Amino acid sequence: MAHPFPVIGAGPDLREWRRMLLALRELSDTVTAAADSADGLITATVSARGELLDLWLDQRIYRRSDSARLAADITGTVREAACQARARVAAELDEMLRRTW
Repeated sequence: MAHPFPVIGAGPDLREWRRMLLALRELSDTVTAAADSADGLITATVSARGELLDLWLDQRIYRRSDSARLAADITGTVREAACQARARVAAELDEMLRRTW
């Protein structure tokens, strides 16, 4: 039966762990993701660390009179972009661990 957690002495050595952690750090520094709102009027670009890098608002957005809705749409778009960025890092980490174990 396979152990759900790494066994001491099995798997990568300290050099390999260091290499993997540095690669993960670099990945989290470089990965970005962009998401569009459902209506296509908002585009947010976010880093894997959750930093908002760019926010584009189509000029048609200013025709709205519902500021609460606008705020919710912007927030939702930023959250979606952050979720996509984190998912890309998680997928890469999963792949790194699969190659190592």
